[in-house]
Amino acid sequence: MPALMSWASMMVTAAGSTVWEGAFAGVPMVVMVTADNQAGVAAETDQVGAAWSLGRAAMLTPASIAD
Repeated sequence: MPALMSWASMMVTAAGSTVWEGAFAGVPMVVMVTADNQAGVAAETDQVGAAWSLGRAAMLTPASIAD
């Protein structure tokens, strides 16, 4: 999968296992939580600078993304 992602300038994804593929490929990521088990992945990757977390997808609005 990383070889398929290597062309991307960035990726927007749920904070599931695809995050690890993107991190391995070195692709900048914007992640969101779509299931409870993804909250820790989103928080940790955001904290270490591997991704920018938007938080829970169900809570997103155009205004919250723009901020």
